[in-house]
Amino acid sequence: MNRVPTTDSLPGGLTQSAPLIEESIFESEDTEDWGDFVDSDKEPDVEFACEDINLYPKGFCYPIFISDIIVERYRIIHKLDLNTANIMYTLRPLNNIISEKYKQIGRPRKMKLWTEQWKDGELVIPMKPKEELIGDSIVLSDFGLAHKAGTSTQKMQSPATYCAPERVHNINPSYGSDIWSYMCIFFELYTGTYLFPGWSHASVVSSIVHALGPLPESWKGTYHVGGSGEDKWYDQNWQMDPESDLKERITQLRPDVGARELELVLSILRRGLLYQHENRITAAELLDHDSFKGLMCMYAQ
Repeated sequence: MNRVPTTDSLPGGLTQSAPLIEESIFESEDTEDWGDFVDSDKEPDVEFACEDINLYPKGFCYPIFISDIIVERYRIIHKLDLNTANIMYTLRPLNNIISEKYKQIGRPRKMKLWTEQWKDGELVIPMKPKEELIGDSIVLSDFGLAHKAGTSTQKMQSPATYCAPERVHNINPSYGSDIWSYMCIFFELYTGTYLFPGWSHASVVSSIVHALGPLPESWKGTYHVGGSGEDKWYDQNWQMDPESDLKERITQLRPDVGARELELVLSILRRGLLYQHENRITAAELLDHDSFKGLMCMYAQ
């Protein structure tokens, strides 16, 4: 969700709400146009497209700029919360004149957001840029859970579908946990669907076991999210579901992929989806691995 300043500044210290209709914008260093506030009939459209508004008064979300927290204050060493919601493609350069930008991406539509926090904000409908405006690089965002590696922390701080299985078994997050999350994102970008679907941590763990086999027996009794877990998750005689096998799923989801490319993708996934986090491939190793470089070469042509 995008966030913008809460007032529109005009010369002389005056403030004025953004206009409700399209109008000419006089460009100058003193003029800021942050889009249009919607009327009450359109507010449900904004709320539907944005994060749950009820999370703000409770303190789970904060209507602030990330620069208020990060710039020149902290060096990010470990990003704990890694999922598709905070990985974004960059945009190609746009005209510096705001009105020209809006011709390409549309005017922001927004509504006021009042909270009990130190600063109010605005809900802004995410823009949908044209494909030709999307750049080749990606950026990370949402560093609210970033911390120094090795710091003890609350275990459950990631969406279930991207959460490494050790994190629901009372094991502190690690760089290996990030690699697991990355593999979930990698699969989703490659196939267009979740690697391990589910509406809760328990259902996601079931999906993991169906695809990869039983969890380590030593983990039994340590599951701590909404119950004690299911005994069958740790049954070393578990019979895997053929339809949940990674190779079978990719074959069904990407019938256009040749045998060579399929093996490269499987090689990458299998090195990052090991149950013991210390055995997973590292980010540096992945970048230098023949499978990853081979796949990147295929898509760089």
